[in-house]
Amino acid sequence: SNFAGDHAKYGVIDPLDQKASGLQGRGKRVTLRDAHKGVLADFILGKPVEGKPGWRYVRVPGGKRTYAVKTDADPSARFADWVNSGLLRMPSASIRGITIASYSFDPLTGSLAQADSVPITHENGQWKSPAGAVREDAVKRLAATLDGLKIVDARPKPPDMARDLRAGRMQLSMETALALRRFGFLLTQTGRILATDGEMTVDMANGVAYQIRFGDVAAAAADAKAAGGDRYLFVTTTWDAARAGAGENASRSLNARFADWFYVIANADYRNLRLTKDQLLR
Repeated sequence: SNFAGDHAKYGVIDPLDQKASGLQGRGKRVTLRDAHKGVLADFILGKPVEGKPGWRYVRVPGGKRTYAVKTDADPSARFADWVNSGLLRMPSASIRGITIASYSFDPLTGSLAQADSVPITHENGQWKSPAGAVREDAVKRLAATLDGLKIVDARPKPPDMARDLRAGRMQLSMETALALRRFGFLLTQTGRILATDGEMTVDMANGVAYQIRFGDVAAAAADAKAAGGDRYLFVTTTWDAARAGAGENASRSLNARFADWFYVIANADYRNLRLTKDQLLR
């Protein structure tokens, strides 16, 4: 067709066209760019062609003509389809200790309340805690969740914050403070990052220690399985030279990987990780 009036029929309305009313007939716009951000290709992929398997309607943005093209291309706009969704890269067999810190804080004053810390260690195949007898099933489920934790969505951190995190520091600025607060985190005057729903530290055999902080509910997460159930995470690592010097390079690499994003995890995984003292101990 050479008529703009047929664009809705073939599903090739530009999804970026703010003048187009309604959602019906919008296609998928795919733009390929080179390393200098120059446009290599730009297409709107529409509906499959009736009676011709492997064909679909395509239009060049700004043009009236709609083509029928033989292609199996059906790119996804879901974040999880474009990244390695394995978040922590934390083999459960290498976990040597977990400390869960439960607290709440007032975002206006930065004051802590209801602080409670439960340490558990993994020694000779057994989970132990100085706070009491460990519930093996709960801790094994926790460790397995850490091992297989998947990203369901992510939100970008401000460039200055990401640069600071890659350099191993955090500087308090208005942009950083507002971004942290938006997702349920707070940077104190002493440089500590607090989370609205507590945090946990996981010590690994190679000397790397993960700090996993639980922020606000990600109500708008693209893959939310339960309304308002998915959760923002802020993840950083440190390393212990006295315990295992090989952890330094691993920690730096992980911090560079975690620097750019506030991650979102599914509600089911959040529930397996965010255990109370009563759930961990007998």
